[in-house]
Amino acid sequence: DQVNNDNVESGGKDLFVDLNLSRREVYIGESISASIKIFTRVNLGGINEIKYPDFKGFMKTDLETPPVNSLKQENVQGTIYGTGVIQQFLLYPQMPGEITIDPVQLTVLVQQKSGQSDPFFGDFFSTVHNIPRAVVSKPVTIKVNPLPGTKPGDFSGIVGKLELKSSINKDSVNINDAINFKIIVSGSGNLKIAEAPKVKLSPDIEVYDPKVTDNIRSSTGGTSGQKIFEYLLIPRHHGDYTIPQIS
Repeated sequence: DQVNNDNVESGGKDLFVDLNLSRREVYIGESISASIKIFTRVNLGGINEIKYPDFKGFMKTDLETPPVNSLKQENVQGTIYGTGVIQQFLLYPQMPGEITIDPVQLTVLVQQKSGQSDPFFGDFFSTVHNIPRAVVSKPVTIKVNPLPGTKPGDFSGIVGKLELKSSINKDSVNINDAINFKIIVSGSGNLKIAEAPKVKLSPDIEVYDPKVTDNIRSSTGGTSGQKIFEYLLIPRHHGDYTIPQIS
């Protein structure tokens, strides 16, 4: 593969690491797909340690990343490297402005042969040693724009495409009988931060704290799924009651 990325530079190096981001300009709360990728022209015996920056100003969600069992060959500015993705995650910026992510530091084990080669057997009897070596990525700056318009007082903080649905399991009950009131928030965005919507009902209806369940999936494309809030409502007096709209 040919790699074209402003953040990736070979400069004749035999080993470097890159923090690759899907985009460098977003709104507050929008997801950024990030990956830590190693590029090598030397034989590696493994990765000894990963030091992550603190990602100040971001919420971070780790993505399941297969272990690097073999390297892929990629062309970086005319030089062939063996490459492997070490970790993938999502970043959600929480403040406006230009935020700089500090470098990622890896300690890798570089294989070096020692001992003299035999004239008949070549390198057959030479010994391989693993030498620790630190590699550091370049810092990366992201421009985070504030959200447009006026923020509503009940804004959840989720930026994405959302749908809100509500339902009750029955609309006619006796006094002190329970009603199940369900609110479903679904779509794409950082649904993990969705808090229970405020339910304002008549004081004649007792409202219990909701049971919360979710079915949320995160991938390099972002976070999607649904979060369900189930409230138990118990009317304590006769009458007709209206559940107002939920926002």
